[in-house]
Amino acid sequence: VEMQNRPQVNFRERALYYLSRAVARQGERGADWQFRLKAVYGVFFMNFCLDSGSHKLRTDIVLSDRETHEAFSDKLRFIFLELPSFTKEEQECETDFERWIYVLKNMDTLQRLPFKEGNQCLRNWKRLWTLRLFPRRTG
Repeated sequence: VEMQNRPQVNFRERALYYLSRAVARQGERGADWQFRLKAVYGVFFMNFCLDSGSHKLRTDIVLSDRETHEAFSDKLRFIFLELPSFTKEEQECETDFERWIYVLKNMDTLQRLPFKEGNQCLRNWKRLWTLRLFPRRTG
């Protein structure tokens, strides 16, 4: 999991490099290795949009056949979350995921923590908020 605040040249390649290293580190020496790889997922929260044409909140990259779209492997997955592409206001958030993204995107400007009711994740946000573990801007 990574939070990237500013655009970076070659961000996609860096994500590919980090996840590839995580796969490669699972390797074992010797003829007895059975190649039982554990899945590696990268979740990248970005405070900018990828340089692709379509800007959307979630881009989910998997290994699949280009023509048939059949999955090649479930061992490597990239999830890019473009926070600027999330444009809902507090009252428009309907799901816990939307509420969570709203808080994450706006935490530096919120004067109060919204969504006091909700699932355990949102209750944990409230607990951390009251402990003042998240900085709040003033003025």
